[in-house]
Amino acid sequence: MVKRPARPYLLSVIPVDNVLDLTLCVDNAAFGETYEEQALEVARIFRELANRLERNPAYLDPKSGVMASINDLNGNRVGSLTPKAL
Repeated sequence: MVKRPARPYLLSVIPVDNVLDLTLCVDNAAFGETYEEQALEVARIFRELANRLERNPAYLDPKSGVMASINDLNGNRVGSLTPKAL
């Protein structure tokens, strides 16, 4: 019989005040037909989003009211990053 810890690992130790809601719709032509093609576009979007976060940390502040729109390679809005306070 395996004894399990009373608390779920690190999540119960680290207080969480804010979360980021990331919504990404991968169902359009810019994402391609295969999972490999979709992975390339998702990775590109994540790199672009990381660069935007470094330039504008307000995207992480729930009190700022700022939401990051996420666009695909063709410029279509395919998602958003929204900070929320718990």
